[in-house]
Amino acid sequence: MITEPSHPKGQTSPVTVREAFDGAPDDGTGERVGPHTKIWQGMRSVRPGENQPGHFSHCRLHWDRPSPTVQKANGLAHYHMWHPHDHRVIRLSECKRIGSFPDAYQLTGQIGESWDRIGNSVPPLLMRAIASLRVLRSNVS
Repeated sequence: MITEPSHPKGQTSPVTVREAFDGAPDDGTGERVGPHTKIWQGMRSVRPGENQPGHFSHCRLHWDRPSPTVQKANGLAHYHMWHPHDHRVIRLSECKRIGSFPDAYQLTGQIGESWDRIGNSVPPLLMRAIASLRVLRSNVS
């Protein structure tokens, strides 16, 4: 069974957070931090496209810019990327979109482990571009 990709089609210009998140399903993983946490308190004052002072890795995404790289952080990175508007961390489904994984792609384990798998991976669309170039070059030889 072949499924159509749910992520944006390959293009030459960078994909913005707005484009990546468009239509992303709500998988219920965005509400992991509440008002009682330091993370939630810190994100309230961070504007889109900026980092939390003193925490380089904690950033609020900007709707109209590409996302920074999803990083592995031994199960803790899923607290580091914040929604551009809502006071919440991004959902795993949104993280998969940033990493160019199809919505139907299943990640196993706890959310931190799933996030780390995305952070450790080569994005599928980037790998497709590399493979296409490799095939093109081998056909020229």
